[in-house]
Formats: sequence, C-alpha cells, structure tokens
Amino acid sequence: MSDSNLLMGSFDRSPPPEVPPVVRGGKRYVQHIGTYDEGIGQSGGLLDIIDDSTGKRIATVKVYDNTRTPDLEGDVQDIFFESMEFDDSGKLIITDEVGRRFSVDVVTHISEPLP
Repeated sequence: MSDSNLLMGSFDRSPPPEVPPVVRGGKRYVQHIGTYDEGIGQSGGLLDIIDDSTGKRIATVKVYDNTRTPDLEGDVQDIFFESMEFDDSGKLIITDEVGRRFSVDVVTHISEPLP
C-alpha cells in the first residue's frame, strides 16, 4: 500500500485511528502502522519504542495477536490502536479498535489483556 493509500485507508476499511505518540522517560511509544513485521508475523497490534532523542527504534512489541485469514484481503483484517496512555503504575494502557484493553510493561515488553 502506498503512503497516500495508507493515510486514506483502502477501499475495504477506514484508515487506522490517529493515535498520538506518548513520550515518557526519553522514549516515544508509537503505533506501528504501514508494514508487515516479518519477525513478529503480523501488521496490526504492534507498538514501536523509539529513543526520543535519536529517533532510533529500540524495539517493536506485539501488544496482541492480529492473525490474518488467507481468504481475505490483509488490511481489512488488521486491528489498530484506538488509544494509548500511561496509568499510575507506569504501564502503557492500549485500547484497540474493537474495545479490547491491554497493559504493556514498557520495561519487560510484556503485554497482558485487561478485563
């Protein structure tokens, strides 16, 4: 998908919600959009952790599974973030487009679903 199509979405789905990056402790946390990560094996549900001073990506974290079915166009199956914010304990709370919530430990890079 070209950059212009990424911003507009495809004919089959709306564009991903615009979720602003969150900066904390010199790191920028941003939704990974636009490319399929071969190492993780999916496109949606990914969080990039970036050094805010250098812009260098530190890690990509799988927040949740985003399994694709081969019978359907890939991008219509991707589920993206709706919101991101830190809670009082320092965990990054992410809500996806379908309302599921996840807690990401930004030190260990472990994500857990919330009730």
